[in-house]
Amino acid sequence: MPGATRPRRDLTSLAVLALLAEQPHHPYDMLRLVRERRQAFVTGLPRSVYHAVERLLAAGLIEPAEVNRQGNRPERTVYRITTAGLHEYVAWVSELLSTPQQAHTPFSAAISLLAGLPVDGVAACLRARAAVLERELGALRAQRRALLQGVPRVALLETEHAYALGQAELAWLRQVIADIERGVLSWDTPAARRVAALGEFKGEVFNAT
Repeated sequence: MPGATRPRRDLTSLAVLALLAEQPHHPYDMLRLVRERRQAFVTGLPRSVYHAVERLLAAGLIEPAEVNRQGNRPERTVYRITTAGLHEYVAWVSELLSTPQQAHTPFSAAISLLAGLPVDGVAACLRARAAVLERELGALRAQRRALLQGVPRVALLETEHAYALGQAELAWLRQVIADIERGVLSWDTPAARRVAALGEFKGEVFNAT
């Protein structure tokens, strides 16, 4: 589409392109499929999907296919992916698959700042996280077993990946906890001493009053 601008590459727009690469849909149907497929990376529903449709439409990556009306309900526009949109979808997914991305999560931020807390409290926090992660991994295992009954493996790769990442994090957590308990990993910073002086931080959620 001459003059069209390339939209911001956000995961909601990618999900919309992926759905339209399958077949034409109207936004309400796309919302339903995102929820059914548990695509948790699509946040801010339903507004985010409608905004993604607007951006992709303006960029010429999707286009109206038809307008439907059922009874007294408002008209619904069915969208389809354009050739340019299909090229963008392939290029985008290929790049994400082939190029490692540095993810800065809230947990990675906390790791970079934990030296400001007492060692024993940090160990308690990590034990609590490990316990939660163990439960989540158990739920993922059960979910995968249940889905394997009638779902092709390609549809479960996201669950497999989440499980693999969870296992890796749990192994790392256990190693760090063990290192703290054996005294191999320790620190004594001014901030940690100040927090320890409060006498209230024991590794549970601590709310300042």
